[in-house]
Amino acid sequence: MFNSVSSIAQLQIEDAQRGTYRRQIENITCCVRTGRGNPNMKTILLVDGNIAFLNNLEEILRMFGYRVIPKPDAESALSIIQEGITVDLVVTDYRMPGMDGHEFLYALKKVLPSVPVIMLTGHSSVETYLKSLSLGVFEHLHKPVETKELGRIVEAALESSDASHSLSLS
Repeated sequence: MFNSVSSIAQLQIEDAQRGTYRRQIENITCCVRTGRGNPNMKTILLVDGNIAFLNNLEEILRMFGYRVIPKPDAESALSIIQEGITVDLVVTDYRMPGMDGHEFLYALKKVLPSVPVIMLTGHSSVETYLKSLSLGVFEHLHKPVETKELGRIVEAALESSDASHSLSLS
């Protein structure tokens, strides 16, 4: 009797493990198939010509729980948009190789007029700031930016985008 009870218990454990593994495999398959993890995870297109800063900021944004697509210049960032990849927020530098931040913003808004944009710069002037605002930038920040401040602003930009999207649907 002891052997049959332990055999039944062992079979139940194995079935439970198979169920757990099956769910894990289904989750992995779903993520690989769609290229996405958490379906509620927001995607941020991050554009900066300074590779060290780009990598650092990418790590910070991932730490906050966002999916990040890092690009070293405006042209490669625009190619992501043209591929049809969904982007919830753009964080871009002002000074980059090729197009500057304003040229990039102008081209981006032709394709994605409602996507919020945060402009970062280490070289700002009143004219740059005013031009950024006139082009629809959600926030214009000076580098270096503190992690907590960036997190708060990214969250606010995404919330404002969600709110305006909800209003446009009703």
